[in-house]
Amino acid sequence: MAAGAVTGANTTIVLSDLTKLSPMVWLDGARVASEQYQNVMDLVDTDNLDQFNRDYGSIAAGGFGEVTSEGADYQVQTHNQGDTLSLAVVKRTSAYSITEDLTDGNKYREALGNMRNLGERLFRTRARDVVHHIFTFGFSTTYTDSSGATVTNGVANASTEAIFADTHTMADTSTYDNLLADTAIGEANLRSLVDLTTGFLDEDGYRVPWGAGSEKLLLTSEDVPMMHAGARLTTQEWNYSSQNRDINVFRGQYMHTPLFFLNTLATGAIDTTKDKYYIVVDRSLMKRLAIFADHTKPTLSGPFEDNWNGGMLWRAKTRYDKGVQAAHIGAGCAATT
Repeated sequence: MAAGAVTGANTTIVLSDLTKLSPMVWLDGARVASEQYQNVMDLVDTDNLDQFNRDYGSIAAGGFGEVTSEGADYQVQTHNQGDTLSLAVVKRTSAYSITEDLTDGNKYREALGNMRNLGERLFRTRARDVVHHIFTFGFSTTYTDSSGATVTNGVANASTEAIFADTHTMADTSTYDNLLADTAIGEANLRSLVDLTTGFLDEDGYRVPWGAGSEKLLLTSEDVPMMHAGARLTTQEWNYSSQNRDINVFRGQYMHTPLFFLNTLATGAIDTTKDKYYIVVDRSLMKRLAIFADHTKPTLSGPFEDNWNGGMLWRAKTRYDKGVQAAHIGAGCAATT
């Protein structure tokens, strides 16, 4: 058989095999990214949207029952609604072309590797965007994302306050603080951070049951000293910073959860200025107030013939919303040391 015919036959076989294998390889890439992805996505309420846009609002959960005399009517209570959050849609895409050279040369390894990377990319992007929106840039009201777009991530009063700020204005004009000044992680400073969570009020002016009967988390970056400090603060029986061997009051009270993208730039590259951030959150409040809404989960499509290089083009896309309705999720410290 002529060399050209052999090459043509090989190319046809390679493309046929890749077409059959690609969904499996793509999902394998998604599983690779899950280590960086799942612990982040478990923090938020994932809403599978059945419509293009939706408004979210927070309703006061406080209040108490009234004494009702015999034969008297029940007293009707109306709970106030907080700020309504309208989420803006985010579309992320990626593509990969299996070139004519790869198929003619039977370069399975390169083709499969790039297909696997295509599967990883969008799942990893979703995790990065969530961490950045709520935590990494949660100490400011806006930030510039990896595509150069300005993202508004503030809460209350038309997003004029950061998620973690020293003054949050409530409906009754009272304020609360969920931002600790720049202090290194340690038992005394963590105690001060947790103390800020006791002043949260709902829309009716009643205390928010922060951490009551639900899981509480201590979030840090994967910076090694922070990983060690977080582990010791949440599991060690004794206070490691005290000469008197005082009991560690946080042992068993918080679950230490390192966030893979916490100390990164908008692009996902390492940002050492954020290595020492630490944040405490209430998982149940996170689920109620931090929203991640799916329009389109990461989806693979293709192959399409690439007219420009004779290869086969594969595309993947995802579309989602993200936002935080209120700062009651927890308290944070943008520490530098």
